[in-house]
Amino acid sequence: MEVKDGVIPEGKEGEKTIDLTQLDADKVLTAFGKYGKYQMLAYSITTITWIMFAAEMMVMAFITAEPSFSCEVNDQSHTLFPLSHSNDSCKVYDIYNVSYACGINGTKFVFNSSIGETLVSEFNLVCADGGMAQSGTSIFLIGSMLATPFLSQMSDKYGRRWVFMLPVWLTAVANIFCALSPNYIMFLIFRFLAGVGSAGLSAIGWVLCCESVSLKFRSMFPLLGTITWVTGYLLVGVFAHYITNWRWLYFVLSVPGILTIVFYWLLPESLHWMITQKDTEGIKHYIEKSTKFNNRKIVLEECMTLTKEGGDGEAVSRSILDILRSKKLIFHLVLFSYIAIANDLYYWTLSLFSVDLSEDRFTGYILSGLVEVPSGLIAIPLLQWFSRKSLSFASLFSQGVFLLCLVFVENSPWLALILPLLGKAANSVAWSSVVLILPEMIPTTIRNVFYGIVVFLSNIGSIAAPYIGNLKKVDVRLPPLILGSMSVVAAFCVFFFPETKGIALPEDLADLNAGPFLNFIARRKGKTENDKVKEKKNSQILDNETIAA
Repeated sequence: MEVKDGVIPEGKEGEKTIDLTQLDADKVLTAFGKYGKYQMLAYSITTITWIMFAAEMMVMAFITAEPSFSCEVNDQSHTLFPLSHSNDSCKVYDIYNVSYACGINGTKFVFNSSIGETLVSEFNLVCADGGMAQSGTSIFLIGSMLATPFLSQMSDKYGRRWVFMLPVWLTAVANIFCALSPNYIMFLIFRFLAGVGSAGLSAIGWVLCCESVSLKFRSMFPLLGTITWVTGYLLVGVFAHYITNWRWLYFVLSVPGILTIVFYWLLPESLHWMITQKDTEGIKHYIEKSTKFNNRKIVLEECMTLTKEGGDGEAVSRSILDILRSKKLIFHLVLFSYIAIANDLYYWTLSLFSVDLSEDRFTGYILSGLVEVPSGLIAIPLLQWFSRKSLSFASLFSQGVFLLCLVFVENSPWLALILPLLGKAANSVAWSSVVLILPEMIPTTIRNVFYGIVVFLSNIGSIAAPYIGNLKKVDVRLPPLILGSMSVVAAFCVFFFPETKGIALPEDLADLNAGPFLNFIARRKGKTENDKVKEKKNSQILDNETIAA
């Protein structure tokens, strides 16, 4: 099928003019099939980058490991020496028993090499600088947090494709330079840049993925995302087992990112975005390419939107101001953000500290990654059998209960391992279901900006995760108590959302379903206003009758 100037051939009898900007994107994607090859290509490209995202995050669990160390004294004057009865490896003492920080002339840190060379051992991130090791994770997430709102706004204005690809390439390059950093400051700078790029992988990539598949396939699209994420997660553990030098480990995990350059020739723009922007040329190119790639012709007349609003040819342009002007959107923004913060804090805390679940670093880590595979796979039929809301509530509530049970577990290594793994499994199902509600509920014209704000705020949980383990020093029950309680509250927040399963993606603000609670408030408010109008009319009638009498 060839599309020219908004005209499609309709056989020998002639041609009929079709306004491509009035196409329904969901109908077009459905017409090309549930597993349309061109749509599956876009879906695969956007999700395969999660291998890179998972690897660059989880590698920190291994390269920030702190080996045992001591302070070696090589003082020719014999005025400094370690105190034999002290367990403090951070200090040395002079002949008058005055302490000095290790690292002054004639002293240096000596690390146990049994776990290899880590960031901590190469850059002496111990003692006074002990907290700096976790900064590599935090600075990465801060970069992602700061970039997300900007990239989200840009993607709604200039398109998903370029605003997805450029950050991906930035991340690939920055990660390679992380492995080559001459000092820890340069490492943090490149980690920050990698975090900036990762905002494209998470915020833009997820929306582009959802907008690239048909309505019938949407319940299944978390599947490949789960597989690619777990692949990146497990690759870190496998390579870390054999590569004990942090630079080589980071480099080996990062260098495949160069292959993402092929995205330039393979990744299409979002059809949903092009239709809302009245990009006729882009729509024509997409349909022609999809028809050729899928080897399947479609009847565009059957893919027209039922409403003709916006048919004047004007593109609909929205910004963050449109969100801030709407009480409905602000209400749901708060709810989605809280759920995202709770989920991020839960996931990253369990993941980053999974190396502590077992005596060796690898068993707990590998199990924590593997448990996401069956839970991610079972989420697919669950999404088809149950509503989005019921599955989201059940998974969020379950993950909270599993960790709350951990609060009451004492001296049981098996339960201390099993309960976090069950919580991680429930969390994987929650990620598969909750993240579908947002793109299915929020209109296309503000979807990426809205999602970007949610991702921006969710990084609060991600940034806090590396440090939550320190609460164990206060009380070992605090981390599971906080994570479990926040998850239970997040579960009940789901009831305020509308059910979105099987619903076409809303295009603009007028298509927004505000959910049962806000709809109930609106009906009550409308009923109250109608009662006031009726009361006023009845009062006027009564006054008129009194005057007439």
